[in-house]
Amino acid sequence: MAKRPPASSSPTAEVNFDRYLHELGLKNYYANLHAHHYMEYRPTRDSEFPPDYVGPGKCAKMGSFPSDDGRPCRTGASGENEFVLPPNFREGTPIQKLDYFTMACDYARAEGGIDILFVTPHSKNGEGDGDTDTTADGFTNRHAMLSDINKKYKGDFYCGLGQEASSISKGNHVNIFGHFLTTNANASRPFFFPSGAFDRFYPEVKTRAAAGEKVILQFNHPDVSGDMYWGPFSAGIKKEKLNDYGIDDFPPLSCVRPNGAGRETCSTEKLPEALSRDLLKKTFANILASGGDAYRLIEVTETGGATSNSDTQFRRSHKRVAGNSTNSNRRMDDGLLAYIFLLDMGFKISPTANQDNHFYNYGSAIASRTGVLARSLAEADVLHALEQRLTYASEDQNSRLLLTAIDGTQDVLMGQDIQVKGEEMEIRVGYSDADAEGNADLRVYYYHESDDISYDRKADPKGPIRTIQFEQAGPRLPQASEAPIDWKGALVSGQVRSIRVPIRKGKSYLFVETTQADQDKMWSAPLFIEAH
Repeated sequence: MAKRPPASSSPTAEVNFDRYLHELGLKNYYANLHAHHYMEYRPTRDSEFPPDYVGPGKCAKMGSFPSDDGRPCRTGASGENEFVLPPNFREGTPIQKLDYFTMACDYARAEGGIDILFVTPHSKNGEGDGDTDTTADGFTNRHAMLSDINKKYKGDFYCGLGQEASSISKGNHVNIFGHFLTTNANASRPFFFPSGAFDRFYPEVKTRAAAGEKVILQFNHPDVSGDMYWGPFSAGIKKEKLNDYGIDDFPPLSCVRPNGAGRETCSTEKLPEALSRDLLKKTFANILASGGDAYRLIEVTETGGATSNSDTQFRRSHKRVAGNSTNSNRRMDDGLLAYIFLLDMGFKISPTANQDNHFYNYGSAIASRTGVLARSLAEADVLHALEQRLTYASEDQNSRLLLTAIDGTQDVLMGQDIQVKGEEMEIRVGYSDADAEGNADLRVYYYHESDDISYDRKADPKGPIRTIQFEQAGPRLPQASEAPIDWKGALVSGQVRSIRVPIRKGKSYLFVETTQADQDKMWSAPLFIEAH
């Protein structure tokens, strides 16, 4: 919590965004927490790219490089994919002599328009599980470089190293941060586990965190609509269904899913014949218990075709069009659905908007940004902000968002817990965009522990929606699933607005969504509320 800056607490009061952020002791930084870079020459795949020579010109066709590894190419002035070469390149330099890790950090800072980059190479079991699996030596070598890389930035940029673990077909990817510290290059080590074996991974996370390591997990590119399964189990479950983030490794879901882990420990009592929210919540509760308190972040925006997007045009990550009333324009974004779903499953997480770069266009591939509210760009402050869920997801490359709640003389930051007395609370929503075209609309998502939420959008398109309804008589609580009534034009760029909203006694959470005239959206971290 932080001291509240002086301001009126009336529902229409506004204070300056920058002053408010300063009073809270925070700065706004733009981050990309999920990116790949060219790791090393691999004879099995890089056959068209000789290891002993690289020079200017057209890049080898994409098939020459592992599809899940960062390619040393991007779109050049000619419109063709061209080799990425350092400014001091000398003709005939062997590719393995080029420091593509440092080059990724330098590009993100100078050209990508961001303040924080995490390079997150793919990792599986560390024993050559496919040609994109980074070895322990690969992580060790890059980890040793962090100190020199960040020292030269003198505190105005931070470059970090992480992992993207597992594989999509065996339970999706999880990003791991915090265990490769610049100040401790010798002691840290990667997490290696067979793809999909989350029942081995999460306990190790918990053990290493208890021993003093800082471990922060992010759910990458979730797909609740595509990966859940709402039919009867007897009809059969496809390979990539019902295994996301290890739910097939933990009971009770593992007991009903074909080939689920630990079936010998399953109860003999009658099991459900179809998936239910209760079955999922019990399964995720076991995952939470297994992994401890490391779950912090979730990607909520599209990554702009990361594996094929080699340009630097800051593409939009959405296809919404102002005034378009088609179903696709009104449809809840898949990432937002996943955010709500995993919050409902018990995870205290905040949203991110990363780029998942597979070419050398870090920050410039798409306009999306992960906003990070931190004291500075020192490593400890960056990791503290991620650990405290001080993030927001933005589809606009220079928009900013802030959500707090008033607790007496203190402001509680988004991502945190708050105790409230009564049936309403005061929140503050700040929005800023240097090139805003008019005011932004506000939507407040609000979920209570007693809500019975349906995630089968075919059966109930409005099932996951619970929003504070801004009517003429004032804001009211949602009544089951209903179409949102947003506060149109509520937010003025550069200002923070105080709003009183109704809440219910018990445990609940809320977060905000803003929409600009060009349909770019932002999503805040939640406030986790306990009302008496």
